[in-house]
Amino acid sequence: MYTDNATAWSRPLSRLLYRIHMPELTFNNLSEDRKKEILNVSFEEFALSDYESASLANIIKKLDIAKGSFYRYFKNKSDLYFYLSQFADAQVAINFSRHFDNSGGDFFQDWTNFIMSLSGIEETYPMLLRFRFRAAFEQSREVTSIQNKEKRQDRTRIISNMIRTYQEKGMVSKEIDLDFLSLLMVFYNFAISEYINLKYEIPENSPIYPVNKTSYMQDIVKCIDMIKRGVKA
Repeated sequence: MYTDNATAWSRPLSRLLYRIHMPELTFNNLSEDRKKEILNVSFEEFALSDYESASLANIIKKLDIAKGSFYRYFKNKSDLYFYLSQFADAQVAINFSRHFDNSGGDFFQDWTNFIMSLSGIEETYPMLLRFRFRAAFEQSREVTSIQNKEKRQDRTRIISNMIRTYQEKGMVSKEIDLDFLSLLMVFYNFAISEYINLKYEIPENSPIYPVNKTSYMQDIVKCIDMIKRGVKA
């Protein structure tokens, strides 16, 4: 009964993954370990500095490679940044599709599980989520003029189509505006990350979820439960 809808909400996700900006072929020819090292050093640089302040020279120095070699992988700073941005979004989108998989589970439990799963990304790419958080508030015209509107539209479309399948299963009220709830989910996910960081005083140069998982998982459950039950006494 829900197969068509499941396909419909996954189409924007497929387009998002297909549209990832590709680096130079020489980068793809590197070993997986070397690619991961380059990505992690780059994520850290852009996570700790805004776009204008981030330096390719710092990245190249930390990687201990020749400047000419690095430019065989990425043409310039914007080329690298857009690849990082789309790669990071794709990692989160893949997790999203795994947990909101139309299997008939509870909407709020699936939402909770999705947020909890993000720490798994940090096991491989420690600063990816931190980079993504900063990228969401990036003010550089070189960045915002190209990607932000497109990213918001893709993200909202993916989430709203997913919510529709839960509405049809009676798990989410049909009176709720899909676009508004989609935006609420995006901002609430960021808010939960910020809440965890503030509560546990996590340094900005650390992964977002490095604390004891048992502690912050209970916080995530409580935050999602607040949305489910509302704040009215």
